[in-house]
Amino acid sequence: MKKRLLMQNSLFAAVLLITYFFLDHEGHIARNTIIIGLIMALFIAINYITLNRLWFRHIDDMNVMVKEMKDDKEVQAFELSKEEEIQELQYGLESLSKHVTSMATKYGYRKGQLEAILSSLKLGLVAITQEGKVIFHNPKFSEIYLLNSSIQGKNIYENIYDTDLLEVLEESLHSEIYTLPNKIQTNGLVFSYKGLEITSKEERIGTLIIIEDVTKVYRVDKMKSDFVSNVTHELKTPLTSIRGFTETLQHVDPNDIETRDKFLGIIEKESERLSLLINDILYLSEVEGTVATQKDEIDINRTINEVIELSRQNLNAGVELVFEAEQNYIVQFEHYKLKQMILNLVSNSVKYTDEGSITVSLSDDSDYVILKVIDTGIGIPKEDQGRIFERFYRVDKGRSRQTGGTGLGLSIVKHIVERNDCQMHLESEAGVGTTITVFIKK
Repeated sequence: MKKRLLMQNSLFAAVLLITYFFLDHEGHIARNTIIIGLIMALFIAINYITLNRLWFRHIDDMNVMVKEMKDDKEVQAFELSKEEEIQELQYGLESLSKHVTSMATKYGYRKGQLEAILSSLKLGLVAITQEGKVIFHNPKFSEIYLLNSSIQGKNIYENIYDTDLLEVLEESLHSEIYTLPNKIQTNGLVFSYKGLEITSKEERIGTLIIIEDVTKVYRVDKMKSDFVSNVTHELKTPLTSIRGFTETLQHVDPNDIETRDKFLGIIEKESERLSLLINDILYLSEVEGTVATQKDEIDINRTINEVIELSRQNLNAGVELVFEAEQNYIVQFEHYKLKQMILNLVSNSVKYTDEGSITVSLSDDSDYVILKVIDTGIGIPKEDQGRIFERFYRVDKGRSRQTGGTGLGLSIVKHIVERNDCQMHLESEAGVGTTITVFIKK
């Protein structure tokens, strides 16, 4: 193309010189000037048409290609030029477009993957510059701090007022990692914070703060700690009594049969209490946090009648224990677990009902067989109802010890219900009575 233009320009110069030589010989200056001007205009027109066909039109096409590339479109030349230089440029733009499109696709895919991972994390993440500007944060962070919109690009100090998070941020500015575990919030949740430095080319550019909701773990750990403490206390009491009266017996006059029998009776009672406690702890460890692997078809009416016969001997004088059922029901349940659940519910009502009645009833709806244990006992104060199914929790501690309760009965019931994919509901009023309803799936 360069050679062609050079030849055209050289030819044009030669034509002008020859034309000028012949015209100048005649001596007509005006006419000569006009003719030369016409020749120049014709040459310019021919040169423009040639350049437009070979260059300008394709350059305009390439401008369009570049604009489409900005819009993330894969482009292709409308028409290939006959000029080798233009063709190379056109092919180069097409190749660049394909590469940019491929890179954009990979970037978009990886960005989507990263966003999906960050969104699914149960951890709150926020990246902050050294100046306190939020680089990004994930949805869990917004959920924790009840943010209605993104605070990306904004100052963290002006938008988040969590003193624990700001403490981690400040401390992390001077260290590679900083941890602040188990901070209890005003709403009762427990968070653990960790601050990590963000570096680029060995230069610190900000801090990544990870916020983990450890409420469940904290509560489980506390429950385990309380459980160990309660078990230790509950075991220690009967063991102390047994040991004390055993030592006392060693110094009792062998002929004092009445005193000896009294102490032996106490030792026997405390031994039974200790045995019940150990059995309940073992049973609770069996049913807690597990799911029933095999269920049987059980005649629940028959099971309730067996429980009632066992419980009548423990009734307080003047208390009536009755069973009401709309019909005979067959349920899918673990056989021995069903009996244990009903026995614990009825026994609990028997212990805390001094007068009136205890009614066990069965009914059903479209989805459930409904078991109710209704008593007219001392009832449960409203402030205690949320904790009544906790291990070793007693509303009336003195009464429970007097009746031989371990404090694990209702906790065992709760876990049996959950284990068999059922539901339970408590209604109670202090001084009026208690109703516990169990919904057993048909």
